[in-house]
Amino acid sequence: MIRSRLLAALGIVFINGAVSYGAVSYSYVTDSPTYSANAAGQSLTVKVYLDETLTAGSTSLLTEGSPNGLVGAGFYAVETGGSGAAISAITANANSSTATTDPGFNVAGSAPTVSSSVAGDGSAARLLESDNSFPGPTGLPTAFGRQVFLGTLNILSGPSGSTTTYTLKTYVNAPTSLGGSAQDSNTVTYEFNDLDVTNNGGSPPPAYTGADSGPFQTFAVTTTPEPSSLMLGGLAVGGLLIRRRKAR
Repeated sequence: MIRSRLLAALGIVFINGAVSYGAVSYSYVTDSPTYSANAAGQSLTVKVYLDETLTAGSTSLLTEGSPNGLVGAGFYAVETGGSGAAISAITANANSSTATTDPGFNVAGSAPTVSSSVAGDGSAARLLESDNSFPGPTGLPTAFGRQVFLGTLNILSGPSGSTTTYTLKTYVNAPTSLGGSAQDSNTVTYEFNDLDVTNNGGSPPPAYTGADSGPFQTFAVTTTPEPSSLMLGGLAVGGLLIRRRKAR
């Protein structure tokens, strides 16, 4: 009983014999689960964030230490359902790290070092960025922890009536054919915490669940005709039916 209480105090909980680090967890998220266009070929902007969720009175790993913040970060987006839409660009957040809205990797006027690529067919894209000085970005507080704005995806919508689903994954999942390294240690703090790998902080913890553990977020791009287009289509069908009845 004493051992269980001690582990719980450290943020370590046993569930069905497995260990879960529930105090701090990381994932990659977008600013919306769905993006809508009313015509094919419209450019939609998808913001991507590193999401830190804090529970049980835990402390942010993004703000601890001196210097603090992220040394670098990376993510990978890939089409996993439907068809029609296509990623046209992926861009790092080059905002100032002291900006009041969406602070980024531009530290003390020094732009981030960026490596990125988009698949030729627009089905996937990867982004890796790093600081050139410190402290790194710590993001902004949220109701559940903190979020760091990493960058944007620009996606061209597909044909009318189409829906394309994408999955946002950790950078280690980016294939080498797209320039990925197939290795972790991409989203890392100045305290040497690899936020993609669970409990990579040594012993005793900081105990946390890395983004590699998933689940990975999905988001959808849908193209829906404008109501006026649907109305015109309905009028055309109605007119055709009237002409047929008169012909009889």
